[in-house]
Amino acid sequence: MTYRGKQIEETILAMKDLLRRESKTVASVLAIAALASLALVPPNVSAATIPVNDVIVEHSTYLNYTIPLQVSDTVTIDLDVQSGPNLGFYFMNEDGFDAYEKMMEGSPAPSPPSGYSPALSLEDTASIHKSDMPGEGVFYLVILNDDPSQASTVTGSIVYGAQYPDALFTILIIAIAVVFVIATVAAVLITRSMRARAQQYAPPGQPTPRPPQSQSHPKVAPRPVVSQGAIQTCPKCRMPVPPGKAVCPNCGSRL
Repeated sequence: MTYRGKQIEETILAMKDLLRRESKTVASVLAIAALASLALVPPNVSAATIPVNDVIVEHSTYLNYTIPLQVSDTVTIDLDVQSGPNLGFYFMNEDGFDAYEKMMEGSPAPSPPSGYSPALSLEDTASIHKSDMPGEGVFYLVILNDDPSQASTVTGSIVYGAQYPDALFTILIIAIAVVFVIATVAAVLITRSMRARAQQYAPPGQPTPRPPQSQSHPKVAPRPVVSQGAIQTCPKCRMPVPPGKAVCPNCGSRL
């Protein structure tokens, strides 16, 4: 494996190790980012409440409440019959309510409607506690007492509107925040890992060439060269000695 390939492999292993050791930190940062993104989105506080406080529903009659909704609004119905016979609660759109009113105009006694939303309706019950998002439009809650002789008393509330930020927009903000945090954490981990690995596995440098060192040798004095034809002098008596003589002819000293 080349040095470059080894460096890449070591970097990947280091990133995995850092992510494993700092997983709690990353999770905490992501959670904080998600909460911060929610705080950046101003909630829609347009929810409205219709109080139903000990409302009497006479026998053989009905009451209705008008509920205008936006596309992301939620309806929550919490009503209880305090006294009298059970009641019918019918949630319907504008067309269904118009048809019901026309049907009731020529009827001597009220009867349950046919076009209503089962998700927010109950028949012949002493209480209703339901919540749903029916969509955009004008809706009606009909409270029917079809008992021929007794009135009923109902209490509770009807809450409708957007109590939370728009779901799609909130998801988008959270997704952007999460991507930003992941990218930032990944950049920090990669930078930290690259620096550590670069220091640990630095490529060996080429040795600096050194000039050759000169070897010192002891100096040897040159030997005197004696020419064959030159006249020698006896070192003892200082008399000239003919060439080729090994003994001074004057004093007998060896040359």
